[in-house]
Amino acid sequence: MDPLIDDPYLAFEQGSEAFHRCEKFRHMEIGGHAALDWGALEEVNEAARARGFIGHDQWRILIGVSRSGQR
Repeated sequence: MDPLIDDPYLAFEQGSEAFHRCEKFRHMEIGGHAALDWGALEEVNEAARARGFIGHDQWRILIGVSRSGQR
């Protein structure tokens, strides 16, 4: 159960952007995110290859990868 479900501070207008953001955070899995460890990639000489397939538009690609893992 969500202990903050009835908290007036989080009572956003249903359908608003703030409401959707709050819902997103309430249902977010802690530890369910992935990240690249650039230090580890550097150690095994794979950072350049990783940068090559991520390309210049890194954020758009990484956000797409993150979203592909959503349920």
